[in-house]
Parts: sequence; structure tokens; C-alpha cells
Amino acid sequence: FDPGKWTVCQSRFDDDPGGAQYCYIHLNITAGNDFFTVGACVPDSCSADDLNRLPALNVSKSLHLPVDYQRGLIADCTAASYDIPWGTWVFVSVYIVLISLLVAGTLLDAQLSHNIFPFLNRGSRNQGYGEIVGINDSDEKESLITRKNEKLEDKHSSLAVRLLLSFSFTYNYSRLTAPSPPGSFDALNGVRVIAMMFVVVGHTFYFLWDTMAIMNFQTVAETAKLFRFQIVVAGFYAVDTFFFLSGFLVAYLFIKELKSKGMSVKTMVMFYFHRFYRLTPSLIMGMFFFYLITPYWSNGPCSSRNL
Repeated sequence: FDPGKWTVCQSRFDDDPGGAQYCYIHLNITAGNDFFTVGACVPDSCSADDLNRLPALNVSKSLHLPVDYQRGLIADCTAASYDIPWGTWVFVSVYIVLISLLVAGTLLDAQLSHNIFPFLNRGSRNQGYGEIVGINDSDEKESLITRKNEKLEDKHSSLAVRLLLSFSFTYNYSRLTAPSPPGSFDALNGVRVIAMMFVVVGHTFYFLWDTMAIMNFQTVAETAKLFRFQIVVAGFYAVDTFFFLSGFLVAYLFIKELKSKGMSVKTMVMFYFHRFYRLTPSLIMGMFFFYLITPYWSNGPCSSRNL
């Protein structure tokens, strides 16, 4: 893969939009993949068919490939689209709303807990969120968090306040950092987090390779032999570890729930529904972010809008 001088070609296009265009030239072989890809800056009047017939691009002969380049050569002069689709605007709007709710909920929680805006209090009572100092015991901390969480569900509280407090960063952080109940597998959860970090690192390097953003393949091959690079090479085993621990923990919690509630159709339906609504929103937001936002982070020959 040789993208050529994409910046130079783009600057000529900016100076004279009708003067130059950037094209990709692929040499396809029977394997079905793009074996050889180069970038070319050609006049705007040229089409993809014109490039396919250029005898100067005799790449099959220079590579000593038994392929007729006139049949295996495919040019693509599709210009990158700079128009932002409506789906991106909708997704950005949703993100702005969520961030606004997070900020508003955090400020409301701080006001109810610590009265950071005294002029808004106007002599009303503290709503049960008094600041407590000198708590060191983990059990007392857990009881305080429990009492605060129960306060959010007070029937006398308005629905709008409870809904807004559910977006509070401090409230959710206190729940995440609360002491684990007896019988929890903290060690296994920790190993699963470490395995997930290995998976993320491995996929990061894999995507770099897959998007052809790496030019020095020989250096990459030598780097893969280093000891410190084995965290990437052995990423496949981290995937197995992550899936095994995730399945084990889910099975353990489900069996524990069956012992207390018994087997029933409702239990099975709620089990699958809980897994669905717990994971699907995060997956959808991640997919939309990847496909609708990340293409506008970069602009170049390896950008998803140009490939």
C-alpha cells in the first residue's frame, strides 16, 4: 500500500477544485483481496476507466505476477464526502442531551448534599443529605451509601428530581466504589478487567494493521519477536479468558438466583431481558460513535471516508 503524496494532491485540489483529484488503484488477484494498492493524483478530467487503460501502470510486470493487469487493475476515484449525514447530527444531539443531564444531575446532587448554592436553599431543610465527617469503617460507609440511595427513592421526592439524580456522577460513582457484598468474586472480576485490557490493546494494534496505517511491515515483524510485545501477540488467549470468566460469573449469579426464586418462565424471561437491556444500549452507542463520529476525526488516504 503506497498512498503517495495525498497532502500535495489535496492542496492542488483546494487551490483549483477542477484541477486534480485523488484516486486509488487496486491490483486484484484470484485471492479476492486488494493485493497491491497505490494512490495517484490525476487531472479532474480523468475517469476511473481512463486509469484502467493507462499502459504506464504496468504493475503486474514489475512485480512478476502472472496476471493481466488490464483485467486485474481497478481504479477508484470516488471523492470523499464532506456532508455530515442526519444520523450524525441526531447522535451528537443525543450525546449533548446525556452530557447535559450528567452535569445537571451532578450539580443537583452536590446542592442537596453540600448546599453549594446557598442562595437556592432559602431556608429549606437539608433533605437528609448532611455532610458526614470522620467515617473510616467500610460498613458505616456502605450504610451511608445505602441510606442515600434509599433517599432517592423517597415517595415524597418528585419524579423529576429522582430521575435527574440518577444521572449524577457522584451518586453513580459512590455505588460503583461501594464495598462488595459477601460472597462476591472480587478476584475473578479483577482478572476479567485485566483480560479485557489485554483484548483492547490487541484489537488496537489489529485495527492499525487492518486499516493499512502501518508502512514498515518489516519492522513490525521484528517487533513482534520482542518480549514486551507478547502482550499483543497473546491477545487471543486473553479473549478466551475474558469469555470464560464472564460466562462463569453469569452462571454463578443465575444459579444463585434460582436457589432463592426457583425455576419459572418469568425467571428465564427476566434473565435474558436483563442481559439484553443491560448491554444493548452501550453496544448501540459504541457502534454509532464508531460509524458516525470517528470518520470525521481524520482526513487522509487511510481515512474511512476515502477508503
